[in-house]
Amino acid sequence: MRKTQPATGFDVACKWKRNYGGWKVDEAWFILTDLGSLPAAINAYKQRMGIEELFRDCKTGGYDLEGTSLKGDRLITMILLMTRSYSSGIFQGTEMSKK
Repeated sequence: MRKTQPATGFDVACKWKRNYGGWKVDEAWFILTDLGSLPAAINAYKQRMGIEELFRDCKTGGYDLEGTSLKGDRLITMILLMTRSYSSGIFQGTEMSKK
């Protein structure tokens, strides 16, 4: 939304699944969207949450990239190693969940 153009034509999407794979959820999702359908809004939000979890894992919630104080080539090398490790974990987890 821009200051020069007010928001119009949006919907409020809501979803509340009380349990996600054994996790108890106390709150529903309320999403402002202009995607036109509830499934599209929920899918986009799920993707966004996946990205947020990735950022959390790279920061203090996991790899602690910020605490390394690396710069330049060492930082790039660390990011590449983290990417490989994270991808491997995602692929292995996906395979395990299929079984």
